[in-house]
Amino acid sequence: MIQSRETLKKNKYGETDCGFFIFKTNKVRKILSDLIKEKKIYSKKTREIDFLSSFKFLKKYGKINTIQALSFKDTIGINSKKDLL
Repeated sequence: MIQSRETLKKNKYGETDCGFFIFKTNKVRKILSDLIKEKKIYSKKTREIDFLSSFKFLKKYGKINTIQALSFKDTIGINSKKDLL
């Protein structure tokens, strides 16, 4: 997975930071809490907690599957009502 804000490289295909995630909440909450305390999942550029970088740690506890979007339109982020129009 690529955190697009963290790189200048733009991919036309592949997995980027757009997704739908399903987890066993309590287990992941504990692991994420530990990763945050240990400062293991902060982004280099923005110094934000980077959920995507947690995947390399989470995969130790279970399988992670990805599904590629069918079209570019399916990858456009929705952050506000305006983005829906």
